[in-house]
Amino acid sequence: MNKIDDFEYGQFVMYDGKVMLVYGVPYEEEDEGYPDQIQLTEEKSPRLYDKKEETECTKCILAPVNDVIKLLAVKVSEDTLRSFFRIDTTPWKLCTEKLYPIAKESGSFILSEDDVETFLSRLGSIDPVVYGEWQTQFVFGDHVKTQNEDPNHFTLKMVWNLMRDDFEWYDAEEDEPEYIQAIWDFYKLNKGKELDQINFPDEYKNTVISDIYLSSKENPISDMQKQTYIKLLNEQVTAGDHWAIRHKAYAYYGGNSIVPCDWKKAEETLLKLHNTQTEDAKYAANSLGYIYYSDRLGEPDYDKAFRYFSEAAEYGIIEATYKLADMYRKGHGTKKQTQKAFSTYKNLYENEFEKFKDKHTGCKLADVALRMGYCYENGEGIQSDLFKALEYYQIANNAIDARIAEHKHFGDETVKRNIDNSILRISDKLENTLPDIINENDFNGINLTGRMVYLFMCVEKFLVTIYPEKDWTLVAEKMWPWTEDYWDKGWDRYSVVVPEFLLEYPSYEETSALSYEGNITKEDYNTLIMLYSDITSGDGKQDIDIILMAPIDFCNECEGTSASEALKSTMPIFNTVAEVFRKNHLRLPDIQSVKDFSIEEAGAWGESKDTRNYSIILA
Repeated sequence: MNKIDDFEYGQFVMYDGKVMLVYGVPYEEEDEGYPDQIQLTEEKSPRLYDKKEETECTKCILAPVNDVIKLLAVKVSEDTLRSFFRIDTTPWKLCTEKLYPIAKESGSFILSEDDVETFLSRLGSIDPVVYGEWQTQFVFGDHVKTQNEDPNHFTLKMVWNLMRDDFEWYDAEEDEPEYIQAIWDFYKLNKGKELDQINFPDEYKNTVISDIYLSSKENPISDMQKQTYIKLLNEQVTAGDHWAIRHKAYAYYGGNSIVPCDWKKAEETLLKLHNTQTEDAKYAANSLGYIYYSDRLGEPDYDKAFRYFSEAAEYGIIEATYKLADMYRKGHGTKKQTQKAFSTYKNLYENEFEKFKDKHTGCKLADVALRMGYCYENGEGIQSDLFKALEYYQIANNAIDARIAEHKHFGDETVKRNIDNSILRISDKLENTLPDIINENDFNGINLTGRMVYLFMCVEKFLVTIYPEKDWTLVAEKMWPWTEDYWDKGWDRYSVVVPEFLLEYPSYEETSALSYEGNITKEDYNTLIMLYSDITSGDGKQDIDIILMAPIDFCNECEGTSASEALKSTMPIFNTVAEVFRKNHLRLPDIQSVKDFSIEEAGAWGESKDTRNYSIILA
């Protein structure tokens, strides 16, 4: 029996004696209505739109999934691919009169001028269904290449790209013969010409600019290509083409693979972009703010920077908002207002932190956390707190590492360098402020339950400071009830979150049976696996392993001994935790916060009680 999951958009299938394409499968909220049906279309291409987006050109039917036959892709030779392209033959003739898809493994063939001419000469008389298959394989597929060694390589490649762009929307049933003639005329007019001699219609120029630029990112390009790129780009900018204005502005803003950085040209073009009164105008304002704020044009112009950052900030541009706050913090272009700057950073931080927690690693958390660190380090707009400063610098460091790994925006390396320098600077300041060990006298008068609560506080402090982007709720929920019941039950409940136990076996089934005797749900297992996947292997050597194992070690040390002995024998566990905190330049929680757990209570063991009010995660 077929399953809905067996099918995907654009897949060729046979239904009711016809070759069709999969257009969509039911969304979860619609499954109740037709869980065993699939959407099919007889269109030459499903165009791969979202099913919820109604399109006039696509007529879909619902078919029982078990009546749909999957058609296996056919691997063909290079010569056969060429024949398909030229319409010398069709997939019908190859596959006993039935349309089958060409497998991706078929590779590609090298396009020649003769191939292009043959296809264009036949285009006007092609059966629409045959054209639909051609379009699917060669416009939406990847079976055509151009030969780099060919002297006419770039001209032919450009002609093919322009043709492909047109053919993406060409309809063999509806489009007029004049359309085909226009493509022919363009080809014949420019066949064999050098790139700089091709007469590109205005509507093609942006495609040429884009194609040369994309080619330059993959391989070195010729001087002729560079000259053509610059010539067409300038022509389009002079003509007021919005796309070209934006492209040129950001080509020179830092430089790209063809033109070097030129801040003056960037400024001139960004001013044009800013004057377009389009959506791009607000981003142009932000970029102009950066140019004037720095010495990119020789000397900073803080008045202009403040003006453009203010405008961009009004539009909600994050970078402009924190740069505007920078100007308030430093008194550049405006009156110095450190509290206003800090308040702005704080609001931005809270919003960006939520984005980062939701896996939006391209957000600006690193930039605003760095600035929060500056404020706490120097007492700007808030009372100085070096430990708080370091926490924000560490959060900034985690965020920039994630951003560089997945996005690497312009300027990220500079941000990373500033964060690294800040961590080194603050670490030096804190070097002599952290205790080497915790003395038994520090816990004087505090019972064993209170000491366990203190360990829980250490666990939470470490987790939320070192890995603030992660949701540690499940760990806290398994940990804090420990003090409400017998400690062996707490041990069993909490042990599911300890990486050394959780990651000992490779699958849920083995872990559940061998580590937890069936006492871990699959939902909890999957949540924890995702939580730890990028930070520990569970080998017990990482700082997080040591911290999360501390409550287990504490409980084990207390088992089978007297309270007086446990009070002494558990002290090395606290010093192990203190060592990890010192290594990470973290301030330990205040021991005095658990002073109410009197050593006189229950023979120094302490009473069972709900201690979740001490949690910073469950609060």
